Amino acid sequence: MGYHGATMAKQPTEQHLPSWAVYHIEATKFVGLVHNQPDAESAIKAAIKEYKIPVHERSRLMALRRD
Repeated sequence: MGYHGATMAKQPTEQHLPSWAVYHIEATKFVGLVHNQPDAESAIKAAIKEYKIPVHERSRLMALRRD
């Protein structure tokens, strides 16, 4: 009562997370790219940290998924 020749499909070991382009809305200025973030909010937080966005510009950021 076994399966002969049947193999289980391998599960992916690492989940692919999208890349995001982050922009400053008011000036439509490109801030930079961030990778491996699950959503736009996380992408913006990563861009603030990575690109040292000043406090007065943080409320005007948006992220667009690149995948």
